[in-house]
Amino acid sequence: MLNQGKALFNGPARDLLDRRAELVVEAEDAVQLDLVERLASRAGYTVTREEQALRIACPASFAETLNQESREAGATGLTIRAREASLEQLFLALLKGDRA
Repeated sequence: MLNQGKALFNGPARDLLDRRAELVVEAEDAVQLDLVERLASRAGYTVTREEQALRIACPASFAETLNQESREAGATGLTIRAREASLEQLFLALLKGDRA
């Protein structure tokens, strides 16, 4: 995949489609969301805040690590679920140079 002469992605289409996952993290406490946002950002993933939830552009496998690190840091009562990002969201993340 090219954009203005720059390679954004190189590989089989299946690999690109496999990168469409994202995590949605919900919590009643904004402080806990702040903590999760810092953990995900430190891991190199893009985080988008939506009211009482976060969208994290990352592989679904990151959920286990995020859950463990969040609990160790004191965040409890989080709901973490995987969701497939749209192709548009994936393309925009690639344009920004985000790791997915």
